[in-house]
Amino acid sequence: ETEALQLLRERNRERLTLAHPDVPSPEVDTYKIWCGHAKREEIEELDLTALYAFMDEYRQKTGEDPDPHKTWVIALDTQGEAKTQKTALWRYLVGHIEHDGHIYVLSLEQWYRTDRDYLAELRAKVSRIEDATAILNLPSWPRNQNEDEYNRQAAEMQKWLLLDRTMFTFGAPTDKIECADLLTPDRDFIHVKSMTSSATLSHLFSQGTVSARLLRTTDEYRHRVEAEYRSKYGKDFDTQSGSRVVYAIATAKEGPISENLFFFSLVNLVLHQEMLAAMGLPVAVCRIRRETS
Repeated sequence: ETEALQLLRERNRERLTLAHPDVPSPEVDTYKIWCGHAKREEIEELDLTALYAFMDEYRQKTGEDPDPHKTWVIALDTQGEAKTQKTALWRYLVGHIEHDGHIYVLSLEQWYRTDRDYLAELRAKVSRIEDATAILNLPSWPRNQNEDEYNRQAAEMQKWLLLDRTMFTFGAPTDKIECADLLTPDRDFIHVKSMTSSATLSHLFSQGTVSARLLRTTDEYRHRVEAEYRSKYGKDFDTQSGSRVVYAIATAKEGPISENLFFFSLVNLVLHQEMLAAMGLPVAVCRIRRETS
């Protein structure tokens, strides 16, 4: 626990993330977070960015960080009504530390020990996923460029279909998702993220799987993809074969993706690769060089 608290003090994003203790209600709109008798702060998303901003403000006012065991979180709907019970922040924390040759995973206030053999097994599984870095030849990502700008640049350079920020509706009018960031003539659905935190990459992997499932199961969604593809490339899109999900991950770290991913990201990538394989869709990874200067 001492090491986990130190990670919080360091505002770590590689070994810590946040996860709901229970499946969140779709009615959840915002959150309130507070420590002790301090004012309750409203945040739109319960993520590390919002948490660390709250902790920084608390530190400025009190000279110390809030105790995660005495910091409370409650979820609210659009009317401000509580949708969860008051829950300690500590219960939301998910993290991992390495100690004496083992990896200790924190989840739901409990520590679970795993060994380095498991980590090696995860890395081996990820290393067997096709690496499309050389084939796709994505441009490097300048330090001061945001994700939207990078995707536009990559699409222009490669003459690919840009789908970033294009919302695809399925089911109810409020059910929307980004199909992918980029779609190539060879039907690679490329999902792009900078490797800033485990949570960011979890979102990336989930987006790829959900989009692929909709492509396989939802006519409305599939027809929209076909129309976008046909409009860009002037040929029909074959949804039954040839498509591939590509996770393009930007990092300044050298070496293969399998050696650089966070522990939880390794777990998640293996899980999503297996789900996509069950749908008959191959997966590839692609390293984007993130510039640091």
